[in-house]
Amino acid sequence: MNQFTSFLCTLVLFLLVVPQTMGFELPASWNYQAVPLFSIGLTRGGEDILDGNDDSLGSQVSAGGLLSISSGIQFELPDMNLAVRGTVGIHADSLLSRISSYSFDRKNVELMVYSGWPRHRFGGGVTYHINPTLKSRLYVNATSFQEAQFEDSLGFVAEYLFQPWHNVNFSLRQVFIDYKTGGQIRPIIDGSHSGVGITYLF
Repeated sequence: MNQFTSFLCTLVLFLLVVPQTMGFELPASWNYQAVPLFSIGLTRGGEDILDGNDDSLGSQVSAGGLLSISSGIQFELPDMNLAVRGTVGIHADSLLSRISSYSFDRKNVELMVYSGWPRHRFGGGVTYHINPTLKSRLYVNATSFQEAQFEDSLGFVAEYLFQPWHNVNFSLRQVFIDYKTGGQIRPIIDGSHSGVGITYLF
């Protein structure tokens, strides 16, 4: 993990965690509410990194799939009709067979800004993917393990939120991101993807 990534992770954790634990408050003139959240989503897209064989549970590992889990804080700013959301999470896809397993996973840090109506919001922001790693494990005679690490990458996010209840919203999102492989597999892999998700606001 390079110095910029370490700094970014430290900054985000400081902004999200420390103010809550130390009772920090914004100026009284600011009308806001800080709400913890948990999100889970399914994604599809990106280039195929690995193709499966006949006995695989699945067909391929893609740079934009499959399961995303995150948590963080959402700041509601009703006077400005805005919501600001910061999250940290993990995003992964995998492929299993009788003799092997493959996975592509990466940690992510996101900062999003939303505006709109109480039940319908549109937003945009940035996502930073940390340690994208392709892993393979073969179970023939002795187990062998290999992994290829790609470079950390910055991407952009567009998202629509539908909030039918006060503490639950559903999302449709599009992420635009590429991964530089350092010459492994291909020079650049397109990880752009679409996704659906659900978020619970505590």
